[in-house]
Amino acid sequence: MLKKAKNVTKNVTASAATFNAPKGTVVTGAMLNAWVNQHAGGQWANVQFVPNTNANVANKYTTQGGAKPLPFGYGGKPTGIRAIYQNYYLYGMQTKQGLTKNLALIHSAMRKTDGHSLQQLICLCAMFNGGYGKKATGIAYGTLVATKPTA
Repeated sequence: MLKKAKNVTKNVTASAATFNAPKGTVVTGAMLNAWVNQHAGGQWANVQFVPNTNANVANKYTTQGGAKPLPFGYGGKPTGIRAIYQNYYLYGMQTKQGLTKNLALIHSAMRKTDGHSLQQLICLCAMFNGGYGKKATGIAYGTLVATKPTA
């Protein structure tokens, strides 16, 4: 069973801070927002989601029953909320200006009524927790990188 973290861990490279899910800890929206506040000036625009090698990004989920990049969140239609939001994190979101991986833009496009708020970040947390709720495996499928770190 995973436990909730009390402190956010940080790993710093020569150029940017990174957030890697602490092993054995449930990643929460509050934890991710605290990390963004500390390392990216509180701005999601200064953060990028980078898929880990265990995310099979070659398998973009476009047809029901087709290949899936992650073992969770793709049980329904390709137009389902979890599939769409997870694809935004893995591949970016199409805008009038082209494809973007800007997390501030992605988060502003997400609905506020189904739990996908900036406080909850349900799909992003699932990417770090290895799934949703009690079925989460604790296997992370990505890393956050502060592209303009403040710490």
